[in-house]
Amino acid sequence: LVNDAEKNAKAMQGWDFSYIMDRRHLDCHPWDYRETVCSMLGDVHDMLDMDTGGGEVLHGIWKKANDWPDSVYATEGYKPNVAVATRKLQPIGVEVVEYGSSDQLPFEDESFDFIINRHGDYSVREVKRILRQHGVFLTQQIGIGTKISFNTLLGGPDPAYENVDFSEIVTRFEKSGFDIIVRQKYNGRDVFNDIGAVVFVLTAAPWELPGFSVERYRDQLYKLHEFIKSDGPIDIGISYFLLGARKCKETPKVDNVL
Repeated sequence: LVNDAEKNAKAMQGWDFSYIMDRRHLDCHPWDYRETVCSMLGDVHDMLDMDTGGGEVLHGIWKKANDWPDSVYATEGYKPNVAVATRKLQPIGVEVVEYGSSDQLPFEDESFDFIINRHGDYSVREVKRILRQHGVFLTQQIGIGTKISFNTLLGGPDPAYENVDFSEIVTRFEKSGFDIIVRQKYNGRDVFNDIGAVVFVLTAAPWELPGFSVERYRDQLYKLHEFIKSDGPIDIGISYFLLGARKCKETPKVDNVL
């Protein structure tokens, strides 16, 4: 289970988790992210998809959309996915841009009417800089809720991303001069049926448990494997939120907003 999962995760292209489709149950939130994006495209001329992964979600939005912006860019900071996203999105006219940090994006001020972000990193200040007046930022994130970190299960460092409560996120945007136009939250289940599914996720998404390797965590993985065999699948829980923020015409000057 472990060796096969590690091999398949390292060979994965883009953001394709079909290998564990029948071995992990992930509750779906009540909203449809793609449909939500499509419903907001009517007057959009320039759009950015932040952290596009392998481009699968953006490509799915393009297939569903009745309207499509004149200019669409996508950023990706995870190097193995850049080429995959380019192959997926270039044929539909999307330019994929590799970047180093969400704190400094390679775009001019007020470049976009609409910025979308699904489970990607972002800086409120940088989003505000590149978004036009009355432009909208829409993001779906995994937030604090019922989720148990893999650190809790296996030990090791905390995830390599910031876990922030939804209300804190809302406050950041409001203090930075945004009106909140979409606000939804959902807590559900994230169930792993076997240790191979756990290894696949931790290998494919190294930010979940920084420094993870099968050899380094073999003893802990074996103990978790024995627990699953005796007690059944483990549920680490999942919490999603969907936030839409519109940049106000006049924004207050606020210091120390991330």
